[in-house]
Amino acid sequence: EARLGVKVIHFTEDNASVAVVGRDLQHIFIWDALLGVKDKTLEGHEDIVNDIAVFSHKDRTLVASASNDSCIRVWDVELGNCVSILHLLALDRDTDPSTSIPVTSIEHFSLAGTERLLSCSKDNTIRLWDATEGVQLGVYSHPAFVNALSVSPDGLDIVFGDANNALHTMSTSFETDLVIPEEFT
Repeated sequence: EARLGVKVIHFTEDNASVAVVGRDLQHIFIWDALLGVKDKTLEGHEDIVNDIAVFSHKDRTLVASASNDSCIRVWDVELGNCVSILHLLALDRDTDPSTSIPVTSIEHFSLAGTERLLSCSKDNTIRLWDATEGVQLGVYSHPAFVNALSVSPDGLDIVFGDANNALHTMSTSFETDLVIPEEFT
């Protein structure tokens, strides 16, 4: 496992644990940050995990994982189990429902006391989710593959980058898409 390299790593909010995703692996390792030993392995994805987001809700530490298996899984770190699965469904009615929609990136944010997740996928979408209820709240379809995103500290704005080397901003309500006209390199 260690020979594959580390792909993503995040501390939990209490600094007691570290969540780690190895390159080309289908699971997440939870390490005890004080002892430096692996505590748990979160297993359940059917394909490679691409990204994780760590957050707290009602005194529970949760990890959301984005995978090539068209799912986002939310895990309870202490219990080591999956508490919800968010399935991505194709927007195009002509797409075979069994077609995988890899979820490439995920971000957590809080807005007005609610926990939210934003995901981007290889179907050129950004999706807004209720992180605790497991419900999709909105979807934004972009003309190019969205490969990275970030949420502002106040939870109101998104910045994302696409396959055309363009940066874009929009509100988390998906009301606007303001293109930053200068390409970056």
